[in-house]
Amino acid sequence: MNEKEGKEPLESMGDLPISKVPMLFNDLISGINVVVSSLDELPSDMGAEICQVDNCHVRSFVVVPMIVKNKLIGFIGFNNNEKEVRWSDIEVDMFSFVGMIIGNALQHERYNNVLCENEMYFRSLFEESNDAVLIHIQDGTILNINKKACEMLGYERSTLCNINAYSLYDEKLYDGLPVFARKVLSEKFAHSKSCMIRADGSIIDVSISSSFVDRNKGVIQSIVRDITVEKEAEQELRCYRLKLEDKVKERTEKLTRANEQLEEEIFERNLIEVLMSENELLLSNVLESSSDGIAFFDMDNNTKLMNSQFRNMWEIPKDVVADMNYIDIFTNYGFQHLENAESVLSKVRKFSSRYEKDSGLLYFKDGRIIEYNLFPVIKDGVAQGHVCNCRDVTINKKAEAELKKYADDLEYSNELKDLLADILRHDLLNPVGIVKGFLSVLIQKEYDPKMLDMLRKAEMSNLKVIDTIEMVSKLSKLDSVEEIEFSVIDIGLMINIAKTNLGAMFKNKDMRALCRFSGNYPAKANIMVEEVFANLLSNAIKYSPKGSTIYIDILDAGDEWKVQFTDFGEGISDEEKDFVFERFKRVNKTNIKGTGIGLAIVRKIVDLHGGHFGVEDNPDGKGCVFWITLKKG
Repeated sequence: MNEKEGKEPLESMGDLPISKVPMLFNDLISGINVVVSSLDELPSDMGAEICQVDNCHVRSFVVVPMIVKNKLIGFIGFNNNEKEVRWSDIEVDMFSFVGMIIGNALQHERYNNVLCENEMYFRSLFEESNDAVLIHIQDGTILNINKKACEMLGYERSTLCNINAYSLYDEKLYDGLPVFARKVLSEKFAHSKSCMIRADGSIIDVSISSSFVDRNKGVIQSIVRDITVEKEAEQELRCYRLKLEDKVKERTEKLTRANEQLEEEIFERNLIEVLMSENELLLSNVLESSSDGIAFFDMDNNTKLMNSQFRNMWEIPKDVVADMNYIDIFTNYGFQHLENAESVLSKVRKFSSRYEKDSGLLYFKDGRIIEYNLFPVIKDGVAQGHVCNCRDVTINKKAEAELKKYADDLEYSNELKDLLADILRHDLLNPVGIVKGFLSVLIQKEYDPKMLDMLRKAEMSNLKVIDTIEMVSKLSKLDSVEEIEFSVIDIGLMINIAKTNLGAMFKNKDMRALCRFSGNYPAKANIMVEEVFANLLSNAIKYSPKGSTIYIDILDAGDEWKVQFTDFGEGISDEEKDFVFERFKRVNKTNIKGTGIGLAIVRKIVDLHGGHFGVEDNPDGKGCVFWITLKKG
């Protein structure tokens, strides 16, 4: 059946309009099968419908509805035009089953058409999306991508499909997955920011929204948006905000400073007002508590203020009140007490016209010395008067005179010391040198053992005198030296030179010096440092037993070299270590004749080098370890 109006006669019931058989159609709408074996079975009130069917030459028919999901989508009819037929239930059920199959097929075709339309719509949305879309499975294998993804990443579609999706992200992978993928697995949805690597190697900032398309198959859809421009805009905005904050901070600081200055000015003004209201008594108390004599004279030469110390210094009576002319005060009370009154009076007469400061000394006839300081009081660029401050400096001046006399005496003593050193060096060194020569000749010509022993002792004493004179001369020269010039010197070489120069002393006592160092040891020093090593070696030889060894070490002490001389002599007690480097101090004076000047020379030279010195017990047995430090070169 159909809804078209056709012309009679109709060839089949399929051409019969629905409007011609309304009662039959109502049954079909209700889901009832219409089974008619003979037209005579139809009710009489369906006469019009019977005529219509008969007009089609139909003798019997079956019409079944096509219902899909409880909805009528059509119907199907079977008819016989030759004879009346008794339709069995099986035949009717079979016709219903065929109708259901045909209905499902029609509905499935309709669904397919809808799906095709939707697929075209969604594919269009997928391809034309403004965001890049990547569909991939859980291991990163790309299943599909849209055109925007290719454009954004700079790849051809075929190339991009063969790249693992996770390798496109510029971030560290954990368990082979980027951050967003781990969040999708745990939370089913993830939104994060990351960076992606384009085909040309450049990096772009992106935001990623990812979710499962099919969780069972592990299919993930990631919508990626290029936010590089947004990031740049954010950065510019951040920079602008920082600049704005700096500007606000700067303005705030300026306003704060201005406010603080204003508050200080207000505070000072309030303080001045308070002080001005209460200041007269306070100022009087302050002036009276001062040990100085203080007075104030205005520009009209009138004395406005005097404290008691000022009155006492000048012996001004208490009944002399203020407002008295200060020149009159000076001539009446001060003039008679001064030794230099005339010169002072000429200056006093000019006080009122001077703006600059003035100072000087006033010598009283009773021996007092008063120092005065005069300075103008200026307000708004105009002198208001002068303040005169007088201080008794008699004790200070006497102390200065005594100190000057002491300095002169000390200078004279130094001159005497230098003179003594010159006498020792010139007037004594020549005679003892001649004695040395005569003793050497006598020793060579003398064969008497007793006399020869006496001559050799005399020679040893003469050599000690020569050594003492030379040491005193050196120390005298060093005492007058305050600064020395420095250069880079290998102190290892200096030690070896000193060791070689003392070869005769080592030989006489059958001793040796063992240097436990090698290489270069550059130090910031003066050539006189060789004298230090020579004196320390000489000292070690004197106080060490015959046949012993002196060990010399150079140790690295950070910014300095530490040089050690270790001997195996009798050692030095802790009480005596404190003064062993002082001049004319020698710890053990038994069997050793000398003055102790050598260690004093060591101390002076090391001080000039800005180094340190000391003596310690030998940790390996008897004896001492003398040491000094020198700055590295």
